[in-house]
Amino acid sequence: MTTKLSTLMVRNYFYIGLFSLVLAATASCNKTSEIYEDPYGGGQTVLQVDFLNTPPVPANGEAGQAMTFSVKGLKPEMKDKITFLANGMQATISGFTDSTITILLPQNVSSGGASLRVDGQVFLGPSFTVRGKLGLDPTFNSGNSDGSFSVINQIMPLPNGNFVLVGHISSYQGKSLRDLVQINTTGGLVNGFNTGTGSGTGTLSCMLRLPSGEYLAGGSLNAYNDKRGLSGILRLNPDATLKTRIVNLYVSPGVSDPSMATDTVSYFNGNLLGGVGKLFYYNNQVTAIGGFSGYGTYFYERSTKDNKLFAYIANPQVARMDLDGNLDSAYSYNAAAKAPLPAGNGDLSDGFMQADGKLVLVGAFTTFRGKQANRIVRLNTDGTVDASFKSGSGANGTIFSVRYNTTTKKMVLTGDFSKFDGQDAAGIAVLDADGSLDPGFKSSGFSGGAPTLALQLSNGLIVVTGSFEKYNNITRQGLLVLNTDGSLAAGYNATGKLNALVRDMVETKSGVGGMPAVLLGGVMTTFQGQPINSVMKLIFNN
Repeated sequence: MTTKLSTLMVRNYFYIGLFSLVLAATASCNKTSEIYEDPYGGGQTVLQVDFLNTPPVPANGEAGQAMTFSVKGLKPEMKDKITFLANGMQATISGFTDSTITILLPQNVSSGGASLRVDGQVFLGPSFTVRGKLGLDPTFNSGNSDGSFSVINQIMPLPNGNFVLVGHISSYQGKSLRDLVQINTTGGLVNGFNTGTGSGTGTLSCMLRLPSGEYLAGGSLNAYNDKRGLSGILRLNPDATLKTRIVNLYVSPGVSDPSMATDTVSYFNGNLLGGVGKLFYYNNQVTAIGGFSGYGTYFYERSTKDNKLFAYIANPQVARMDLDGNLDSAYSYNAAAKAPLPAGNGDLSDGFMQADGKLVLVGAFTTFRGKQANRIVRLNTDGTVDASFKSGSGANGTIFSVRYNTTTKKMVLTGDFSKFDGQDAAGIAVLDADGSLDPGFKSSGFSGGAPTLALQLSNGLIVVTGSFEKYNNITRQGLLVLNTDGSLAAGYNATGKLNALVRDMVETKSGVGGMPAVLLGGVMTTFQGQPINSVMKLIFNN
């Protein structure tokens, strides 16, 4: 039994945000791209027109190329009443007979389904493929989905070129695993991790590798491999087993059992009550951000084996500790006043740490540390607000994500905002390292949903994912690639629909000629109509 010195009211903001976005993405995926009036409401005769169940000829093509579909029932007098849509985009009809219709693939078309409107009546056709410079990496195989539900919250690169998948995972490539999976560059499972039962009913959301080769992991959890008494954050050995230590306990008078004098406990004696969303390492300390309400620690020397003394202090959203778990009270807590420094007045959704230890945070807040900070703020290494950060009036809506590229020295934001620092920025914005808006990037705007995560590659291209259906009124369903000015990148936007809530993206290399590639992980169902097992690798063909 554990004695707590305070009543705990915790909220896991990161996972509330995650599942809200899952619902939004699911709703978006269930929507049809077009809505039509009922053509039969006035008693109109149903036309005997339909596509035949055969693929088009050729089965794939490029913008401007002719493609022929097999149909039945078209008649010459229908000429002025026919509209052909290629994945929602109107295509030029170059000719038709009673058994075929030939169209020219329109500019900016992407892979998807064909449909035909004849005198207001709609007929759905087969799918078609548009060739482009972006597609699934043929050298990467994460295995077929076995029906289990997995969420990849983070993809962590390792020094040896492998990756760790972090999340709510129950299996990978048919093997029962929990929470942490190490894979190689081709998606193959790498043995060496022993997580046991993992976080149990909890979830891991983040992980970082320490210089020692050990790990720190965080999430919404109170146990790891059946070891209880943990909350929010833990330290792992290089094989992903829990790092523990033996502590001396208080022994009550009259107790003679020697086993009551010691206990094996988690090495990391720092607990964050609520959800930990991300972890950062700097100067032999760890900084955690998330939806947690406060920090707690055990006083083992005053605890018995069945009644451990636990001290709690309020310390919401941001906390810094040493690698043993001791709180750095000078960073986000006023020890003299025995009160935490004011955190954000709204949820945190994402953040990153600069090389100099400064921390950029984004979310739904409008104040931080008691100062105005509209959805974005940068903290100095002492935890105070960095007044030199040039974000101006910030965003006028929630920022969902922020990613920084150390090569381009740009950060990319996504969210439900329409302006940043008073300038137009529809759903996505690019900032310089000092926080000022990049005037060369202009968003054309999203419809049918919102962008939820974007990553700029070292070559400048920006990969955007979300629940959207269109960008600049051009059909782009859940995935698109932009140039540095915000325009659609030529040749990279031919892929079909991505049904997913992407939680993380990492730039890497393809197994095909070392070309640029990106690993994506999250809640993923299908891409271009094919099932995806929570993680996929896209290759950028130059």
